[in-house]
This record gives sequence, C-alpha cells and structure tokens, in this order.
Amino acid sequence: MPYRAATRPSPCSAGAEAEVDPRRSQIRRAAGSLFASDVYQSYTASYTWSSNQAAHLGLGFCAAALALGLVPWLAEHRWILFVVYPLKEARDVVLAGRMAVSPFPVPRAQVLVDAATDLAFVTMGIALAAMLPLEPGEAILWLCVLAALAFLAWRRFGPEKRAFDKSALPYLFRLGAFRASWSVEEPAVRRFLRGEGPRHLLLVGKAGSGRTTLAVAIGCEMTVRQGYARYCSAGFLAEHIATGRTAPSEPVEPWTIDEAELLVVDDVMGLDAIAPRAASLAGKRCLWVAAAAADVGALEARLHRTFGAGEVAVLDVGAMAYRPPNGA
Repeated sequence: MPYRAATRPSPCSAGAEAEVDPRRSQIRRAAGSLFASDVYQSYTASYTWSSNQAAHLGLGFCAAALALGLVPWLAEHRWILFVVYPLKEARDVVLAGRMAVSPFPVPRAQVLVDAATDLAFVTMGIALAAMLPLEPGEAILWLCVLAALAFLAWRRFGPEKRAFDKSALPYLFRLGAFRASWSVEEPAVRRFLRGEGPRHLLLVGKAGSGRTTLAVAIGCEMTVRQGYARYCSAGFLAEHIATGRTAPSEPVEPWTIDEAELLVVDDVMGLDAIAPRAASLAGKRCLWVAAAAADVGALEARLHRTFGAGEVAVLDVGAMAYRPPNGA
C-alpha cells in the first residue's frame, strides 16, 4: 500500500492531499544524522556540512590571529582583515554565474545564500580573533551570537542535508553540472521534475554514457527541495518487494521504498522479480537505469506491460554526449 502523507506538494506529488506527514519531522531534526556520523558508520551530508561551517569559523579565526601576530601594523587597521574573504566569495559567485550554461542551472538565490553563510562563519572567526582577549561578559555575548548564527544556518540548510541523508544517493551532483546536449531530452526531464508526463523514465546507454550520473542528478534536484527521493539498486528493490516491509524508517536509515516519492533504481537487468507486485510502486515516479548489458527492448516492453504505455518514456543518455566534469 502506498505511503500516505504530504504536508506540501513536492515536485513529484503535485496536488497531494494535505495531511500530517511524519517524514517532515525526520528531515527537520539533527539527531540521528549529525550525531550518528563517526568512524564506525559513515559521514552524512548533515555531518559534513556542519564540519564545513566549523572549518570556516576556524579558518577565519586562525588566519586573522596569525596575521595579527606576524604583522603588528594590522592591530591598528583591523578592518583590512574583514575585506579579504568577501572578495573571494564575490569571485566564487561570479564564477558560478559563468558556469551556469545548463538548461538546469543552480538558482542564483541558492548560490548567494550559500556564499553568505560561508562568509558569515568566516567573519565570525575573524571577529573573535580581532577582539581577543575577551571579558567574561563579551565572551558570553559572542557565544550567543555564534549560537544564533548556527541555528539560523541549520534552519536554512539542515532539512536539505537531512533529506539527502535519507535519500541514500551515492554522491551530490546537481543537474546543472551535467554537461551534455540537451536539445531532445530537456523537455522530458523538465516535465518529470515538475511531476508531469510519464511517471517512469528508462535511462539507457552504453557503459560510461552517464546514465547513473543523470539519474543521481535528477534525484539530487528533488532532494535539494526536501523531497522524498530514494536511490537503490534493482536487487534491493526486488528484496524489498519480496519482504513487503511497511514499517517507516528510523531517523538514521534511508527512506523505505514505501516512504519515497521518487525512486532511482540503478543497474536494472530485468523486471521479473518486480512486476508481480508492481502495485506497491503505485503513485511513485521512478527512474530506471538500465545496466549496460541489459536488453533495452525487453525492459521497455516489460515496463509498458507493468505500468501502462502512457506511463513510460525512454531517454537515450548515450545520445546526449555527456562530458564528465574532469574532462575524461
């Protein structure tokens, strides 16, 4: 039975009935992701982002303290310390704008907010170094300011990072970084992201054509919007359908298949194990990434028989001439 609940329409569930959704509380909490990351498990997106902002704070503090110690003249001109990093962030924003040549660029507002957050933490570190030593009252004030900054930053970025943790996507790759020829495939991908058109996309192409990369990029766009995307292998999906698990996920676990609205199913060779219980995927949008050795014609035919001809579209990723970021 499909998982019910959605407090807001998502890109893959436009017009969903509003009701209380326990999934929202999971992606708005830090515990289970931020504090479960250590050498015995893995580094989650929440943990990595928090560490990154702590590093920005430390960078500002250490660089300013070192500069003040080596150049006594700066003690009388401390304002100079606050000028350098804003210039670096401004350069990064300009470079991001020049790279936005994809039909699906990262929104400029997201770039600006990210740059402003980094700048805020670095500036806080510089300010602490520039104003040492602190009186007890001043130290408490700065601690309160830092706590407020951390709270506001987590409120903005935390749910997005938690959604990525819950998606089990293997890496972060924005759709705007998928450099390819979009002339034919762009409308289909754009409709899919809006929750329109066929619910199932079959991505085909030879090895190295970028099938998985494109699927992950689409999943990331859903996740950045705090949607309920789930990446899994075809084998995992078959196992899940066979066991029929319906219990919701724990905070430290990825979404279950039932909870997900978008499934990214990788390395699909066949659908024999999935087709008999395809009803469990009702209401979901799915990206099926065909294995390089798969019989594409047989896969497409089985998808049509299982979900209906109007619910399936094929994307030939090989024809898009994808160019990896490293130029390989």
